[in-house]
Order: sequence, then structure tokens, then C-alpha cells
Amino acid sequence: MRGKDRSFVVAFGLACLVGGGSCLAQSDSSPDAEGDQYSLDEETVLAWEPPEYTLQVEPMLWRPALQGDVSLPGSGSKVDVEDLNIDEPQLAPFVEVTYRSDAWQVRASGFGFENDTTHRARRAINIGELSIAEDERVNSEFDLFSAQLVVAKRIWRRSFDAEHMDSGVALSLDLGLGARVFDYELDIDILGGDSQSDDQFFWHPMIGSKLSIDMYDDFTIDVDINFGYMEYSDTSAAALDILVGFQWHITENIGTQMGYRFLYMDLEDGSSNDRLEFDGALAGLYWSLVIRF
Repeated sequence: MRGKDRSFVVAFGLACLVGGGSCLAQSDSSPDAEGDQYSLDEETVLAWEPPEYTLQVEPMLWRPALQGDVSLPGSGSKVDVEDLNIDEPQLAPFVEVTYRSDAWQVRASGFGFENDTTHRARRAINIGELSIAEDERVNSEFDLFSAQLVVAKRIWRRSFDAEHMDSGVALSLDLGLGARVFDYELDIDILGGDSQSDDQFFWHPMIGSKLSIDMYDDFTIDVDINFGYMEYSDTSAAALDILVGFQWHITENIGTQMGYRFLYMDLEDGSSNDRLEFDGALAGLYWSLVIRF
């Protein structure tokens, strides 16, 4: 199993675990037994609501590793990013801003990723118009910037009171539509020899859903999944984004979040052998500061 496939299994498994837990909670609609912690009686459902906010800002640090194949115009051959020595995890700044009004919200986010290394080729490879001999010194640079804008609406919500406590558990599901852009560049330089680089701008519309589980005013579990695809002329872009996070609200306005993000991308520009392509993923843990107003 390839590295990006393993990462997908981890992310999808976490999403299923949390989603399965919410389904169990929803299916348990029996009346309270004496001493039960939660009251699922219909009269108490929706009696408790988690703290609301209007604006949330999350500056993040994401540490993903790059996985997959790349190609440059010329030979049409694909090369594993491991052969270019750009597969090591790197810190990527990432920010998300959310504005909420009743059941509606607007989310804008973006990140930048760069891996620039100089190494000796592990084996002879051909990429684009370049022929790299084994043990030849090569500088490889992979740059990717991505931003997205989503408008979402809460389509389902249910709350459960905790007996004798002014708190509880609330589940909500949002459905969103939006768009994502990519600015991608690959630069290969044989030190003392030839070099080749190419860059392209991609975009696609997207649809997604976000499941949130709020617990006792202090904790939130988020599972955010979205997918997008667009094909135009000789250019196409597709992406699957899975994000699982756990928030701890230290105070009413300040919190922190840790989680895992898997972003699969298939970006192509050109045709036949004259094509710039990246078919792979960024995957890794992230940490963020959560600021709410």
C-alpha cells in the first residue's frame, strides 16, 4: 500500500469513528433510566445549546509530508517525489477564518507549502526534458499555495441535556458549497547542468459537509470532508480533503485544537508528453490557536 493510501485510511478511519459515534448517540432515544447521565426525552432535546460565536480565527501550523508522483513537460514520464528527495515533512502555515450568522456561515482558509532540497540522485531518472544520472547533484523545489472559500448552512442539529448540569452534548451537521484554488510550481535544477521549471494556476468548485460534536461548553470534535473537480481545456483539478480535529476551549474566547489533515490532489495541465502534473497528497498533524468573538 502506498504512503498516500495509508494516510487516507487513517483519516477515513478517524472520520468513520467519530461519525459512527454520532449515529449511536442519535439512535439512542429511549427514556431516561434512573441515574442516567443524559436525558434523551423529547421534552429536553434542544434545551441546551453550546456557546455561540460570530467570528472565529484559527492560525495553524500543519506538518504534512508530500506523497505521490510529479511530471514536467517533455518526456511525459512520472517520478515519485521520494526520488526527488521532497517527501520529508515540512511546516506549513495554515489559517482559517469563520463568520457565523444563525444557521449560516462563511469559511475562508489557505495554506502555503514549500520543500526545497539539494541531494544526490539515488538512481538515474528522466523527468520532463531532463536526464538525471545516478549520484548527480540535484536541487528540487516543490511549491504549492492553496486557498478556499465555502458558504455553509446548518441542516441538522440535536442537543442532549446533562442532568443537574447547565451543559450537555450537541451534534450538528453543515452542508457547504464553495471553490478552491491552487498555485503549483515545480523546479528541477541539475547543479552544473540543465534545469527545468513549470507552474500553473488551478481551481475547482467543491461540495462538503462538516460534523461537529460540542461537549460540556469546553470541547468540540470536528470532522470536515469536502471534494471538488473541474476540467477545462487541457487543464483539470480534483481534490479530496479530510480534516479531523479536537478543540479545547480554555476560556470563552481562547482555545486550542489538534488534529490530522489529509489532502489528496490530482492537478494536470497540458496533454500527452507536454504536461505538468502532480498526482499525490499532503498529510500530517496540525495544531492551532482558536480565537472566538
